[in-house]
Amino acid sequence: MKKLSLTLALLAPWLLLVAGFVPAAPSQDDSPIARAMGDIQESLKKLEASLDDEASLAAAWPEVCRLQRVVLDAKDALPSTVTELEDEKKRDKQTIAFRLEMQGLLRGFLDLEAAVLEGKEKDVKKALRGFEKLKSAGHSEFKPRR
Repeated sequence: MKKLSLTLALLAPWLLLVAGFVPAAPSQDDSPIARAMGDIQESLKKLEASLDDEASLAAAWPEVCRLQRVVLDAKDALPSTVTELEDEKKRDKQTIAFRLEMQGLLRGFLDLEAAVLEGKEKDVKKALRGFEKLKSAGHSEFKPRR
């Protein structure tokens, strides 16, 4: 019986692999901030894909609203680069800096909403390009380094 159990224990991972049942690797960062940033990235990709015609642009409004909700929810959380600071004054300063960064992101999404509602495709494209700059600046300051 022990021999059978040992054999099964040794063969189980290989059998799962051959059968195609490979468990997903754990995410590097499954924090609320990481999930929110992933949601934002996903929505921005959908918006970029919807810029082909004016009808698609008008239909993009719900996605823009979703982006705004994600940012509002993410403002309550803090990245580990802030929460793990031992110096209380630095942590407080970085907390304010992060929330101001999120406020800038939300303002950008409000401007994006106005451009979408007004059907201003050039302004929408300009706003979307601006998010790349915001992303770079925010990530360089707040994204944990691996």
